[in-house]
Amino acid sequence: MQTWIIFIIASALLGSIAMLFKKKALIKAHSAEYLLAFKPLELALLLFFLPFIVFKAPAHIILFIFLVSLLTSVALLYIAKGYRHMELSVVAPLHNLVPLFIIIIAAVLLKESITYKHFAGIGLLLVGTYYLESEHRAGHWFSPLKQLKSKYVLFLLFGFMLSAIIAVSEKVIISSVSPFTLLFYHYSFQSFNFLVLSTFLYGGWRDIIHAYKTSWKSLLGNAFFANLSNLAYFFAISMTFISLAAPVKRLSSLFAIFLSGKFLKEGRIWHKTIACLIMLAGVFIVAI
Repeated sequence: MQTWIIFIIASALLGSIAMLFKKKALIKAHSAEYLLAFKPLELALLLFFLPFIVFKAPAHIILFIFLVSLLTSVALLYIAKGYRHMELSVVAPLHNLVPLFIIIIAAVLLKESITYKHFAGIGLLLVGTYYLESEHRAGHWFSPLKQLKSKYVLFLLFGFMLSAIIAVSEKVIISSVSPFTLLFYHYSFQSFNFLVLSTFLYGGWRDIIHAYKTSWKSLLGNAFFANLSNLAYFFAISMTFISLAAPVKRLSSLFAIFLSGKFLKEGRIWHKTIACLIMLAGVFIVAI
């Protein structure tokens, strides 16, 4: 088995555990409050890998990471709103739509052509998404169309669209710096971004204190597993094409569905699992 596959499967498994802790943390904290408390903690845990972090990086790379961190901060904020107000077993499969946005962005910005294979994969992604959102009862097959009226579904779709742009940008950056260095600057800039946002629009330091008082265990678990997942992911994409690694990473959605059923007692797990498998089939068709 190739090394990058081991890293990306590890990233998917660790990422699904991080999703579970994220959902639990967001039960007691609003989205901006959660991110303000979570990002510095994620940065602090990364410092255990201090010997591997190179602080002196080229100025243009640091500037590029800062610009990507702005996009990432916006994406995380909108995705967190979706996590807070929707079931994890619904949100996790919707992450599989990110490759769809990557295809669209590549076609528009990079002038890459869309083949019949892409159309087949996109079709399965859309079918799986529709099945996921359907109530799967007679007379309710048009229920997914009503979900589009939900602002939280729209928040997720917007966040995933930005995530596709971010994924391509990170692949460019990882050719110049190590995963440890990229994450250090990424987390540092994101922590700064959320501190500024919270100071002007929310409670600032009071939000951090409240989040740690009510959800410190969930925040710590989220930061620990997210760090390991991100490191494994960046090591994987440093060894292979992102178009190969990103689809395998989406296995985290399948793992997250089972975890949500066991630990969060969410319902319709088999229905959501079937939908996720359809979507994953679409993702892998796009990737092969």
